[in-house]
Amino acid sequence: MSVTMSDVAHLAGVNKATVSRALKGDPRISVATREKVWKAAKTLGYEPDAVARVLSTHTSDLVGVIFNSLSEPWTGVFLAGLERVLLRHRVEMIVKSTSGKDEQSHNVLKALRSRRADGLIWVDPPSSLKIDLPLVSVGRVLENGFSIVLNLGSLCEKLGSLSQSPWSLCFLEKSTFLDSFMKQLTEFPHPVAKRFQILDQGQKASTKSPILYISTLPPNPQDNGYFLHIPFFELGAIAGRVFLNSLQDRGVRPVNVLMTPTVALRP
Repeated sequence: MSVTMSDVAHLAGVNKATVSRALKGDPRISVATREKVWKAAKTLGYEPDAVARVLSTHTSDLVGVIFNSLSEPWTGVFLAGLERVLLRHRVEMIVKSTSGKDEQSHNVLKALRSRRADGLIWVDPPSSLKIDLPLVSVGRVLENGFSIVLNLGSLCEKLGSLSQSPWSLCFLEKSTFLDSFMKQLTEFPHPVAKRFQILDQGQKASTKSPILYISTLPPNPQDNGYFLHIPFFELGAIAGRVFLNSLQDRGVRPVNVLMTPTVALRP
């Protein structure tokens, strides 16, 4: 015989409504009661019915996570940060890739709607696409939804304080994320950004020009110079928190979250 919510309620010494709220992470339920309910559920081996939950709460506890490509080396780090946050609230991810194509983007959206995803976390989404699901955009500001972007103003101020000479930027790898970042950075309305020089790999800068190496991978031990570190783990974790807060209509929910990348000198 399968274990029911009534069995969990009886063992925990609460009613069914409290069990339901506790398993959904309702903030109205105290931590002590929530832990008691989860302990009873684990003891009995109770698994909430996903279909019943969708029908009763109109939520699926599923989030669609969309990338242009899954082959970029930082993808796993981003997902690790995101998963750490979502697991605490028993929210599952459905990871999709669009290959940067509009047709595939439409197909991905259609598939996620059919799975009744509660919303999307989309890394560098296309600005032209009409998205009718709750959205957290990572890397690009969109009018509808929440956005998490790199703080280009703070980055330019940091570079200006390090050197008054024009900076040369060397992107050490090809990446759709870095391509988008480069475009946003070189078009940013700041005096430092107006003097950027983009170097190809192996190209030398002028002797007076400092170089900022930009990569989604950690620098090699033998590398020296200024390196830009993009905090992908933190980007994933913040995306998860913003998504959950917006979904549950609680907590801090700024429309645009700015993250400042780190510039470090490796001697």
